[in-house]
Amino acid sequence: MTETRPTQNQMPRPDAPATQTSPARAAIQKVAKGLWLIPLNLKQTGFSSFISAWLFQGDKTFLIDTGPAAAIPQLTGALRELGIKKLDAILLTHIHLDHAGGAGELARHFPDAPMVCHESARAHLASPDALWEGSVSALGPIAQAYGPPTPVPEQRLISAQEFDEKGINVIPTPGHSPHHIAFLAEGCLFAGEAGGVFMDRGHAQWLRPATPHRFFLETTFQSIETLKSVDHERLCYGHFGWTKNGARLLDQHKRQLLFWSDTIDEEMKSGEGDPEILESRCLKALLDGDPCLSAWGDLTPDIQKREAFFIKNSIRGFIGYHKRRKRNARKNREEKTATQKNQAPKTDAKKRADRANIKDMEAVLNKIADRNPLKGDEL
Repeated sequence: MTETRPTQNQMPRPDAPATQTSPARAAIQKVAKGLWLIPLNLKQTGFSSFISAWLFQGDKTFLIDTGPAAAIPQLTGALRELGIKKLDAILLTHIHLDHAGGAGELARHFPDAPMVCHESARAHLASPDALWEGSVSALGPIAQAYGPPTPVPEQRLISAQEFDEKGINVIPTPGHSPHHIAFLAEGCLFAGEAGGVFMDRGHAQWLRPATPHRFFLETTFQSIETLKSVDHERLCYGHFGWTKNGARLLDQHKRQLLFWSDTIDEEMKSGEGDPEILESRCLKALLDGDPCLSAWGDLTPDIQKREAFFIKNSIRGFIGYHKRRKRNARKNREEKTATQKNQAPKTDAKKRADRANIKDMEAVLNKIADRNPLKGDEL
């Protein structure tokens, strides 16, 4: 049974404007013994029950992801409500603003808690200016709604590769980002966005890729296979919720990625032209053909607006992937052709050299025959 604990904030009205004076109420969900899902809702309409942090309590207490900077007051309030005064570690699946943008601010509230992240992410958390600038460039007003990250003291950051805690397994899962990692704790697999974005609508489920710019399909496939190979009871998503059918949904997501790849490639072959028009064509084709998006009509307009934005962001990731793939294939063909052209003269020269060698050998044999007193048939 899921228990909910309302915080002090209030739910927005269905007709609420694009931004609110206070975030939507976060309902803490007790998923199982020692496991809580903490929704982190933004002022932006459509961003309730979308971003989350996970609290895990076994022999020790761990928080998985912090959410954005703007949601830290909600997160600290929820932790107080749950009676959490100490965190043994804060585990970051990756450093995108919606997962770790609040890390610097949360570090002030829990000064003894180390923060565990991928080795390559440490510099960005300690000095987040470039992370913030890149996020604003990619997400625009949504990044502003997340809020700018503040630095995490460098001595607080622990490389996931060096993190050694009994009962916590670190699982590298690059793809959504090169620094993405998952964590396994007592049958709970905290997958971040390595398995996509999930919503359980009750009568229907929503599953979509999270494939931003610099997306690599083959790497993502490998990470999905890694997650499938991990024995787990619950698959816990960063967006949003959990399932006991993790293996099935991961298989489904892999087929979905293949469908998206093929569909977007076909749309690109039909003519790229204006990028916005191409993205809109791809969006329509995916909504029409992807069974994992069949719950689109059940989504409220504000959630449709949010999901359309992120679907287009993922489409751009696939477009970039296909452009790189085709560019690399063209480069390989050109290099192969150049190599063949360079080899052809060498082959002709070798033939000429071989003929010259044969003539020289014949001349030598003739001289030997001339000096030999025996007849040729007696040699």
